[in-house]
Amino acid sequence: MSENIRLEIIHIPFVDTNCYALINGNDSILFDAGGDGELIIDYFKNNNLNLKAIFLTHGHYDHIEALDNLNQAYSEVPIYANEDEKVVIENKTNSLMDHELKDEVLKRITYIKDGTEFDILDLKIKMISTPGHTKGCCCYYIESLKVLFSGDTLFKGTYGRVDLPTSNPKDIVISISKKLMQLPDDTVVFPGHGASTNIAYERENSELMQDYVINWAINN
Repeated sequence: MSENIRLEIIHIPFVDTNCYALINGNDSILFDAGGDGELIIDYFKNNNLNLKAIFLTHGHYDHIEALDNLNQAYSEVPIYANEDEKVVIENKTNSLMDHELKDEVLKRITYIKDGTEFDILDLKIKMISTPGHTKGCCCYYIESLKVLFSGDTLFKGTYGRVDLPTSNPKDIVISISKKLMQLPDDTVVFPGHGASTNIAYERENSELMQDYVINWAINN
């Protein structure tokens, strides 16, 4: 990763979600909070890490359901999400949850605009809005590390479902082709599910990029 920065995958088995801890010394940030709050809390406490921020890629239950538990241990830690994802996070039908997040958790979420940048852990992190899988789906790009946390927008060889509440097939085509595929080839992609990949591989092998109709739409 780099001399001072390391990345750990916190895999949540029962929802098969990848959450990511990015660490510098004893300070860390978390990308997504899926499913098992106790498992995530144990990870940070067992490794003596200070959690500084939580970044959400989108509002489906398997990426946010741990927030209620995390709130008990980290009530002062800021939570960030795309401003367009509020309609998903705050609506259990759209988030696919069987309950709504607690009010005290919802009040802590800061909704940010496309392109917002953060200076944290001696890194610059940029939010890229990538609607399609959900209305406010987003990715987080760290140019200095050449990494992208893609949530459920982009997987190895494929992309996120577009048949769920607030999904939009046209939007995900634009998000991937016009935004993510413009990143450098050697950008490593860490998705919300499954194995990591890179932009060069996806440009050549992604189901979306190989589809003739989609490629025609992109180029016309």
